[in-house]
Amino acid sequence: LDDLKILLKSGALPIPIVSINKQTVSAELGASFLSNVWLMGILALLVVAIIVFIRYRQLNLVIPLLVVGLSEVLMVLGFAAIVKWNLDLASMAGILAAVGTGVDSEVIMTDELKRGEEEEQEEKGWINRAKRAFFIVLASASTNIAAVLPLLFFGSGLGKLSGFALTTIAGVLLGILISRPAFQEIIRTILVRKSEQKQHAQAQSVQ
Repeated sequence: LDDLKILLKSGALPIPIVSINKQTVSAELGASFLSNVWLMGILALLVVAIIVFIRYRQLNLVIPLLVVGLSEVLMVLGFAAIVKWNLDLASMAGILAAVGTGVDSEVIMTDELKRGEEEEQEEKGWINRAKRAFFIVLASASTNIAAVLPLLFFGSGLGKLSGFALTTIAGVLLGILISRPAFQEIIRTILVRKSEQKQHAQAQSVQ
């Protein structure tokens, strides 16, 4: 950084430099921005939880979604700490985008498995539904990664977009490899137990 300052002051660069824009953000204002991002993230999760509860009317389906969403945020923050990536506003936006795609994937998984609950009761049917849902989620995640991957390599000239790309890709990959398979297994277990209880109740009513 000091060498760059010296070069800029001496004018020894091979090409002329034109100053386009210069902005200064105080540390207090930056901290305020970050706290607002966290607040918006929490509010977004709560709104998603309300919408999911209205759709399914089952609290045991909403709680895993919230827990998995928060776990994805913690995993991305842990990844950023491991690689020593300084989080800025763009990076925080990338985390929110990754969590948003995760919620979308979890709704797809839940819908597919609930359809299996209504149509197929055998264990093989549940497994086929789970595989089909995860294939859809995997295809969606691949599209998201492909869309932001150029920003990771060429985003240095586009401001802070490389941070957005890094956290988005990390969030999607961690979700595909860890949190979303775990969420799918949790939901499948809940729905299988509910189906078994329903069958048991029907058998007792017949007797």
